[in-house]
Amino acid sequence: MQNSLSISYTALVRVIKYLKNTPNHNLTGKVVTKDTLEIYSDSDHAGDKPHTMKSHTGCMIILNGAPIQWISKKQIESTAYSSAMAEIYALSETVRVARSVAWRLEELNMLVQYPLVVKVDNKQSKTFQEGTCINSRLRGVVDMREAWVRELRDLAHVMVQWVPQHTNKADLLTKCFPNWIYQARKKLITG
Repeated sequence: MQNSLSISYTALVRVIKYLKNTPNHNLTGKVVTKDTLEIYSDSDHAGDKPHTMKSHTGCMIILNGAPIQWISKKQIESTAYSSAMAEIYALSETVRVARSVAWRLEELNMLVQYPLVVKVDNKQSKTFQEGTCINSRLRGVVDMREAWVRELRDLAHVMVQWVPQHTNKADLLTKCFPNWIYQARKKLITG
């Protein structure tokens, strides 16, 4: 900007005209009639073995087919002693991030559909979140995290939906695949 030329100004005007005349196009050039938000959650139970036995959280949020937020991190709060517990921790983190993204989208005057549908590939965590496993040994361990997600569900802010593992896009963020498996999964997920 310090040494701009008239050609730079001409290019800027051209970009502004294009943006003004194509308000319904996204980055791929497709016409967007309704914004779609996809939210995926996954975990890898004890994925850091034999070192710390910590699980991994994976979260991917996709807006109109393009990833806008993703997380792949170790669950450092506590060691999950079952895959369902690791998935519940991941679900709680995903809901926290998804709400933040939804608020930012609303600030941009985008219409966000509620409840936010979080897709998981673990049936136990979905069942646990629905409150249908009252006598579970996990009940006392993760009550606060799960109570928060359940409270949001009861307020119709969040809904948890099961999807098969091979369609869960957050699965790519939690596991170490050989390159050929990663490419095949990526191709299957992206279509």
